[in-house]
Amino acid sequence: AAPMIQAVTHESRRSQAKALKEEGNDLVREGRKREALLKYEKGIRLLGFPTYELDEEGQKALEGQTQDGRELLSVLAGNAAQMYMDPSCKDLGRAIERCNLALQANPSNAKAYFRRATAALEHVDNLAKGTDALLAKGQADIRKFLQLDPGSAAG
Repeated sequence: AAPMIQAVTHESRRSQAKALKEEGNDLVREGRKREALLKYEKGIRLLGFPTYELDEEGQKALEGQTQDGRELLSVLAGNAAQMYMDPSCKDLGRAIERCNLALQANPSNAKAYFRRATAALEHVDNLAKGTDALLAKGQADIRKFLQLDPGSAAG
């Protein structure tokens, strides 16, 4: 009897997750992206993925999914990634992680490849800007140090 019960649970979780996806999509159309993100994330958790990394538990959950379940998970993760790329809830690292999950669930999810590339390029661009700012600050600090302590060759 246990496998039967498990199948029913998987089925009801999948239909709940599907409903959450639809609710999320409606919220996106209304411009309520933060709320939509919460729906997508809840759907992902319902399908058995409580964390952002695909750990051992997540790997097992993925192997336990039907093709329908994997495709639904991929869409939910891809939609979540899109929300993480929006200025209202921007987190490019999370966007990339969600694209990774979307592609592990369904390697044919074309949008997820595009979103991951877009998020990665923007992320690298931001990191580069941050590095430039740090270097400029370091150079300014050295100049100030030499000005205050001209007799010292080092610290």
